[in-house]
Amino acid sequence: MGMGIYIATREDPIQDYTLHQIYGTLFFSSGGRSSGQIAFHSLPLSLFSRPATRGQVVLNIPLDVYQLRQIEEQRIGNVSLKFDFTFAFAKHYPVARKEPYAPIEKFETNFFSMTVNVPRSDWVDKVLPGLGYGKIHLVEVPLPETAIGERLARAVAEFQQAQSYMLQGNYDKVLGHCRNALELLSNTRTYDGDKVNPSFADKIDSLLEILPGAPTGVRRENLARMLKDLWGFTSMPQHPSPPHFSRDDAEMTRLITIAVLSYVGKFLSREADGE
Repeated sequence: MGMGIYIATREDPIQDYTLHQIYGTLFFSSGGRSSGQIAFHSLPLSLFSRPATRGQVVLNIPLDVYQLRQIEEQRIGNVSLKFDFTFAFAKHYPVARKEPYAPIEKFETNFFSMTVNVPRSDWVDKVLPGLGYGKIHLVEVPLPETAIGERLARAVAEFQQAQSYMLQGNYDKVLGHCRNALELLSNTRTYDGDKVNPSFADKIDSLLEILPGAPTGVRRENLARMLKDLWGFTSMPQHPSPPHFSRDDAEMTRLITIAVLSYVGKFLSREADGE
């Protein structure tokens, strides 16, 4: 014979609980290394266990751009998110089911942990853009509507490739695409010197000399030297045995490159507009 079916009656006891708050800690790790943690909590709650309704509790995790940058500096490949939850609730005295409510017996907590593994592709293509990462540096690069503008647009496209590799953690590729952007910048005007095979330095000197509005004197010399030094720095990954470049190297190169594109782009735009 079967065990039968239990049907609760109004006189049977029931144990009620009220959930008051959820708080916890989010731990980030990548490549087996911890890359930070953030504490969070819900707003005050008053969720009684009867009736047995289903719903959602919104948890606001205070993740800012600075913390994202710290995570990215240590990230290697995929990201592991470990959530440690603590539930604060009140335990009520057992009462008959016909009683709508019971006095609180005591306050208790319960712990729950879960881990979410985020593939690198999803982290880079979906999570980071959704959190606004990479959108804090807004630099205008004018693109004149001429052949010069087309070449400068290609330089900007190379820079965007560098941005992509920055998120992937491939810092040698970042420097390589910044180098391509500088090469395209040096070719925005036809070289007008006497050398058959001009170097990057030759083309930069020629460009700054013929570009209307470009700095003169010591300012031009310093600008040219900075561009040549940056070219030399970004050319290192092209060597047979390149040095290992860090995120700091790539970040510096990326910022200087976009600043240079914006700076020289303004002169090229004014020239195209006949100013």
